[in-house]
Amino acid sequence: MHTLLDRDRFMSERMKPYSSKAKIALKFIMVPEDMEAESHPIWEIAKQLKSTYRISVKAEDSVAGYVKTRDLDSAGGIIYMLHKDENVVMNELNLLRRIERDYFKLLLSDGMARRWFSDAKLPEIDPEKLMESLSCHGSILLAVDEYKDIPGAQVVTPDTLNDANNGFDHVIIAYQRSLLNMNDSACMKLIFETMAMVRLGGQVIIPKSTYRYMAYEREGAEVLMQVKGLEVTAPMPGFVDYVVGTKCV
Repeated sequence: MHTLLDRDRFMSERMKPYSSKAKIALKFIMVPEDMEAESHPIWEIAKQLKSTYRISVKAEDSVAGYVKTRDLDSAGGIIYMLHKDENVVMNELNLLRRIERDYFKLLLSDGMARRWFSDAKLPEIDPEKLMESLSCHGSILLAVDEYKDIPGAQVVTPDTLNDANNGFDHVIIAYQRSLLNMNDSACMKLIFETMAMVRLGGQVIIPKSTYRYMAYEREGAEVLMQVKGLEVTAPMPGFVDYVVGTKCV
């Protein structure tokens, strides 16, 4: 139509160099060996990334078999990535590559990473002592297995998490038994939903008593914080058994 009504404008637009309005990437999931996945936490990770446009994986909620990736046709799935900022796409693509290389069971889980856990191994946690030792201030969300009235904090369980408002200065994730009854995908979903309650500039804290029941333990907790967009920071001196993440963006 422009060629008929406004030929000069059409020719001007036609001569402009091509430039895309967004940057794209495809992340093919490279499966390291033949396996049967009982859960697919890759869905939960993809939902947290700013650049995820679409995800193509065999299943989300059911058991599925995978073969070792030998070519693109045997890839375990594809994450389609799209964002106007190329840095966002590349940073998240590199994060996915690192997870795929070093922490693959955070993408497709056969359940073995957490299968040895049992109630008998659960240490006792004193939530009030935990808060005191961390010297938390401001608004505090304490996420635990069973409700207990604790002065100075809003206490939630997995069943009441959605009843809490977000925007806390400190979010302490102290689940234990709750994680034992979940597959890796459900466990990751709960952790991400709890992290989401922290305000900009606030901190998420996961003690060893919790991250030991997560896939890859401490390193796994750190990776999930990075996926959520938290900056993993050094804990206070004398408190090495904690993973601390700050919400910066």
